[in-house]
Amino acid sequence: MSIPDLIRNLAVKTKIPDPETGLSRRVGIRDSGLTQSEDFENTNKETLMSKAQSNVNLNAEIKKLEKKFGKISGVCKILLSTDGSITGILNALSGEVTAKILVQKTQKADTKTAKLLNIKEGEEFNFREVLICGCNRPLIKAVSFSVLKRFSADFRKDLLSTDIPIGNLLKKHNVESRREITALSANVKDNLLLREYRIISNGEILMHIKEQFSPKEF
Repeated sequence: MSIPDLIRNLAVKTKIPDPETGLSRRVGIRDSGLTQSEDFENTNKETLMSKAQSNVNLNAEIKKLEKKFGKISGVCKILLSTDGSITGILNALSGEVTAKILVQKTQKADTKTAKLLNIKEGEEFNFREVLICGCNRPLIKAVSFSVLKRFSADFRKDLLSTDIPIGNLLKKHNVESRREITALSANVKDNLLLREYRIISNGEILMHIKEQFSPKEF
């Protein structure tokens, strides 16, 4: 299957409009430009934020980003817009992906995090920073904030003791969930695209995730 056909199939599966056709460049992301986790906390200074609601018009938000960031390829639009598993899309594009854990720790929620996850201040959550890699190169850096009490004991064990990507964990433990994108942004200085979303199950927030990737090679 050609790359354009693959992109069109992915667009259907992720319920977003068909991206532009005619893409012929190799699919991949150079491993340069992925910033450190603290950059997520300073996006107001170095990024062009486009705040989104759960019913956000993603096409309109991406067009806003393009006015500041420049042309965004069809593959990058899928990565920004999908409400499905990002792991599944990367598996289709780059073969089986793996997660390399950079930081993993359990913390007590401060006021900001409690509001983000809809939990009480002082409740425990898991902070996890990973590089999702494929074809022996980093593709996406992801930071997740997970409400431990809302998962089964087996899920918690895997989350805390393995490097399985989040999408694969949800699939392995048959967690029925949906994703709500809450923000899209572009770090023009470092040539990065970023998005934030939450994973929801039975009306409760399981995770809030922040992802960043380089659009180079797409």
